[in-house]
Amino acid sequence: MPQRFLAACAVVLSVLIAAPSNSAVPRIESAVRPLIAGHRGASGLFPEHTLAAYQAALADGAEMVETDLVMTRDGVLICRHEDRLELTTDVADHPEFADRLTTKLVGSSEVTGWFAEDFTWAEIQTLRAIERNPDLRPQSASYDTDFKVASFAQLLSLVHQLSVQRKIWVLPEIKLPTYLHSVGLNPESALADELRAAGLVNASSPVIVQNYYPSSLRALRALLPVRIAPILTRSAQTTRRSLRRAGRTYDAVFLKASLVIPTDSLGNVMAPTPAVRRAHRFGLDVFVWTLSRENAHLPVQFRVGADPAAAGDLAGYSTLFMVAGVDGILTDNPEVVVPARDAHLDN
Repeated sequence: MPQRFLAACAVVLSVLIAAPSNSAVPRIESAVRPLIAGHRGASGLFPEHTLAAYQAALADGAEMVETDLVMTRDGVLICRHEDRLELTTDVADHPEFADRLTTKLVGSSEVTGWFAEDFTWAEIQTLRAIERNPDLRPQSASYDTDFKVASFAQLLSLVHQLSVQRKIWVLPEIKLPTYLHSVGLNPESALADELRAAGLVNASSPVIVQNYYPSSLRALRALLPVRIAPILTRSAQTTRRSLRRAGRTYDAVFLKASLVIPTDSLGNVMAPTPAVRRAHRFGLDVFVWTLSRENAHLPVQFRVGADPAAAGDLAGYSTLFMVAGVDGILTDNPEVVVPARDAHLDN
């Protein structure tokens, strides 16, 4: 066989191997990049997952809102990071619910608390949200018990009302889907129903469903052809091989911030990893989580003073991710990161 033919075959094969494999859904088109997502709303300013937090994030210029979802006994999706209500609501102060305190096996752990799936939506509406970390976020804690727990339907309604003049993306994450199935609930079906009701029905809709559970994402994709993305926490998940495989199924990846800008053992930032470049090569948008303004959440170079609750240089830290080429940033403080993004784009 002629050597010229063999060489040509080798070139074609190398192009096929290197080509991005996800051609079904194009990457997000946006006039600005990165897009900024309010993580649980503006959760650095208001109790997380409340309509006040989401509204503040959008008022501060965020193009996206991220929300976690659990379910009530009667199948309503509510905006909470976990099903244990005592962590972020005043349920422990309600004597009428004292008998709901229970111990359950969740995953491989025994957990004691008040669980959302033991309450109806009507009962959940009698609770009020509280700040998860009052010592770190006293401003947010000052709003304790001012706001109700929000349902996913209420969040979608808010987004619809505020989407008249600009596109707003929603980034829902089902929490504990395997456990919810074990207690007779179907979160993927409920999520698909809510997205349909809001007209978010295909890959062109401004929604990305993200999750730690591939089986849950596959189940949702079977019900509705919206964008889906895995949440990645380990460097082994950002190898060239892993991201090529991800590109065949997913539309984006949500990376823990340290997978893009790592820190050393002393908490100092290091050079960016190749994760963003690799993901882009296989047609994947890259979102990083979660950037917060408190010193306790920042690398050493970006802390201001010694108080863990004091505001550090989040603007400077977030700019590192912009330079690294990420497509989106999840932050508890859009009021800081949006202006930093805009300043970065102006330079």
